[in-house]
Amino acid sequence: YPHVRAPPGLFDRRALLAVREELASLQRTFKETDLFKVYQTGDLANLDPADPRHAAALPRTMALRSALYSSEFRAWVRQLTGCTELTDQTDCSCNVYGGGGHLLCHDDVIGSRCVSYILYLSRPDEAWEAAHGGALELYEMQEAAEGLPQPCAAPSASLAPEFGSMVLFAVQPGRSFHSVGEVLSADEPRLSVSGWFHAAAPPPGADETASLSQLQAVAKASREPLVRLPAPRKPLRGASAAEAGAAGLWEMVNPSYLAADNLRAIRAQLLAQGVVQLASFLRP
Repeated sequence: YPHVRAPPGLFDRRALLAVREELASLQRTFKETDLFKVYQTGDLANLDPADPRHAAALPRTMALRSALYSSEFRAWVRQLTGCTELTDQTDCSCNVYGGGGHLLCHDDVIGSRCVSYILYLSRPDEAWEAAHGGALELYEMQEAAEGLPQPCAAPSASLAPEFGSMVLFAVQPGRSFHSVGEVLSADEPRLSVSGWFHAAAPPPGADETASLSQLQAVAKASREPLVRLPAPRKPLRGASAAEAGAAGLWEMVNPSYLAADNLRAIRAQLLAQGVVQLASFLRP
């Protein structure tokens, strides 16, 4: 999908080196979920120029933030991407991906996010090597057999986190899929200031096609029992019961799930929907 990579030079190199040095003093919180593994600062929008501590410790960082969210820079972003009018909402943080750090494929759609950006501060004195991992990976879409289009299995573009470069792309529900490849170097962290420019309202289709909305719909459905099985009227007998006993299942598994009719029902639902929830699967 359309994206812009501004090479080094958009921002003054000496100013970015000073920002990099300042950010090293900020507390970073380790965050790990099934989607990402990263060290992240708090929202840089909370830095207050009127606070003497912030003014003394982070002057260049606050100057960079002001430049990014200035009306002039937002107008440039709008002209570059063709997006709708952007508000002055500030939404950014410093992200550090150490060895093993990663961010899995997603489309960035949350609330009124309109344009995503990443300003890289990694490895200022040497080029970032592909062997270090940590590339920004962008995905084309492919038609799915059923339902909404899905991102391709492999990225169509991989952008190295080169110091001073900046990547921007429009946030598109169910389309702007991207990821951060696993950082493979233990000594070269992937450092960036990243965030979003916001519109006045969420993008069209956010409630139906965004990856978060799809995941929430699956989660909501999975909270309800997908298979309701009656207790068998009599114990299992014959080969099936003998095989289950041989595998040690008979002593552990609710016998309802070993009944032939119920096994067929579970299999049919798994093939049709790709997910099944089995309540009280194990014996008490």
